[in-house]
Amino acid sequence: MESKLLKTENPNLLKDQESNALLSTNVKELARHKAAKANVENQKRQEIDLNNIKSEVFSLKQELGEIKGLLSKLLNK
Repeated sequence: MESKLLKTENPNLLKDQESNALLSTNVKELARHKAAKANVENQKRQEIDLNNIKSEVFSLKQELGEIKGLLSKLLNK
């Protein structure tokens, strides 16, 4: 099943006759889009990592506070 592609008014687009889909032939724009998408995904991963680190620091602060409290009790005996 071979799809037939037709030229359109836009030189960067072809039209698939079977599905009526418009297909981009602009390779530079595709590469730019993929790079931008990868950048967004990388920023999201960094944000998740930062939030995990913040959560861990908060937990450590709480545990350190508990340890300080227990040490104070031991020293006051």
